[in-house]
Amino acid sequence: STVPAHTHGSTVPAHTSPPNQLIALLRLLGTRCLAPESIDDSYRLFCLEHGITILTELVGENREPFIGMSEMAVEKCVRILSDPALQPVLVHCTSGKAQTGCVVACLRRRQGWSLTATFDEFLRFGNAARSHLLDLQFIEHHMSTESGEEGRRGPAVPAGFAEAPYPPRSVAGREVEPLSTVSHFFVYGSLRPDDDSGKSWTRDFVEGFEDVRRASLSGAQMFYDQYASVTLDGTSDQVVHGYVLGYLPQPGVDELSAEHSSAFDEKLRAADEIEGFREDDVEKSLYQRAVKYVSPGDGARPVKAFVYHRPDCDRSCPILSGDWLKRKEHRAAATELFESI
Repeated sequence: STVPAHTHGSTVPAHTSPPNQLIALLRLLGTRCLAPESIDDSYRLFCLEHGITILTELVGENREPFIGMSEMAVEKCVRILSDPALQPVLVHCTSGKAQTGCVVACLRRRQGWSLTATFDEFLRFGNAARSHLLDLQFIEHHMSTESGEEGRRGPAVPAGFAEAPYPPRSVAGREVEPLSTVSHFFVYGSLRPDDDSGKSWTRDFVEGFEDVRRASLSGAQMFYDQYASVTLDGTSDQVVHGYVLGYLPQPGVDELSAEHSSAFDEKLRAADEIEGFREDDVEKSLYQRAVKYVSPGDGARPVKAFVYHRPDCDRSCPILSGDWLKRKEHRAAATELFESI
């Protein structure tokens, strides 16, 4: 289907002659593939012969319990599809539905379409038959088109974290300015509010935070090494799930109140002690402390947060789901595997 002029969306191009002839007739400059695993040698050869550039972007998918599309990857795709210099272009995933549909819907919002019209098109092109609630939520929260402003999420965040300021955001119905300093923790193990390991410090630590939301950290891996252990050397499609806990500034003020600043400092000291982090002797610390952007589950812009990680942890028992609450399932599977060898 044609999205705007010179931009097209489809399923993965078939190997048969008619679909390839159609692609040739479109005189594409490039294709944007949202499912890199769907590209095979015949597809690459066809594009090479016709001077078509293949660009891949792993956008992920929206599904329960805590899996979400990559905000940055989708925004990157929207910007590329909006660039006249790169058109005509074809955007596709494996089925041409969920991933392509979400990217095209976000492009429609950028073009000024209403949510009603955007959702209608999204559902008409093959998505009505599948569970699409999370996709619709993703589309709704991805971008605001008022006054030609950039998305309510702000600009895309590069790898690691960026210091570029974000526009104001709304949390719990309150507009707040972005903080220039860190005011949140990303917690994924015994410090998350719903932890079930029964540690003595959990309740006291999570109590008193003003901002508590589910969140995820991309490019990270989780392992079971006596405690929940996370490393920051994962691929872009590896995600750790948890919560962001923190405090919010008052409207129009780029800093915490004295009360909240003092409370956060106290929480930071408590977290350092729990995680065995020694700022004066990092090499001997059990966990290291880093600052990363994490993605809240409510669709708000990324949050800069402290993350405790263990680069030298025992990696023999990975928690592939990235969810600490599912560790028993992974341990049971690992035990069964070792016993069968």
